[in-house]
Amino acid sequence: MSNTKTQMTTQTLTRVELDRRISTAGLSGPEERALRMRYGLAMELDGELEFADAAQPAAQAEIAALERQVIAHLNVDAHARRKQHIIDELREL
Repeated sequence: MSNTKTQMTTQTLTRVELDRRISTAGLSGPEERALRMRYGLAMELDGELEFADAAQPAAQAEIAALERQVIAHLNVDAHARRKQHIIDELREL
């Protein structure tokens, strides 16, 4: 049996904050729309996505890289806010 511990955190964002983060990620219109639709953040209730040929390894790699970039950008902002919150709490002591 392993003694590995896993810590999980949940972050709640307002729609305005989420929209700001997505818009500052530098995505093209179709990329932003695909991201919103994939994670249920679409502004509209229905729509269709046009995908690059899934059999193309280069297209798959590019899509994966875009997803990693956006997720990393979201995580960096969240981490910076957490650090600032801790610093603020310590200053209040």
